Amino acid sequence: MFLSYCSRKFFIAFAILCSLITDNVWAQANQSADRIIAKIGKSRIILQSELEQNFAQYKAENPEISDSLKCTLLHEMIFQKILAEQADRDSVVVSEEEVEANMEQRIRYYVSMAGSQERLEEQMGKTVYQMKDDNHDMIKEMLVAERMKGQILASVKITPVEVRQYFEKIPSDSLPYFPASVELGQIVI
Repeated sequence: MFLSYCSRKFFIAFAILCSLITDNVWAQANQSADRIIAKIGKSRIILQSELEQNFAQYKAENPEISDSLKCTLLHEMIFQKILAEQADRDSVVVSEEEVEANMEQRIRYYVSMAGSQERLEEQMGKTVYQMKDDNHDMIKEMLVAERMKGQILASVKITPVEVRQYFEKIPSDSLPYFPASVELGQIVI
């Protein structure tokens, strides 16, 4: 009698556990997983959600923007990750104070656009502290990439006039022929 009572309890507990696991699996299956859309270096990735988030920010500022901007945004994000990857190799760093100052400046801008801090928090669905926490790594990477770009461009000592003069010195028969129109295609999924 005791054994059948224990086995019934065990069976009921097992059935409840199985139904909870099944419900959890179905709930996860219905959610769309975030996809990696670009990988730069060994550890830097760009997720679909990051691209969508950046696009949504641009779209909020200018609703007339077309979906083709996503391609340009992706190129910019890849370029930023490449610069950040090179900055890691060259030991380029940005201090936490610089990151905090930049975040404060951005928050002040967004508060001025929204009208008040409460309206901004209502629009974003997050507190200012959560927004800072969510964007800390992105801001730091952006500042590191900007610093790396500055270091690269600091060694460039050529002006557009010098570039034009260089190409004007090349005999026209030595230049490769390019047709007047060029066709470019890109597959964006």
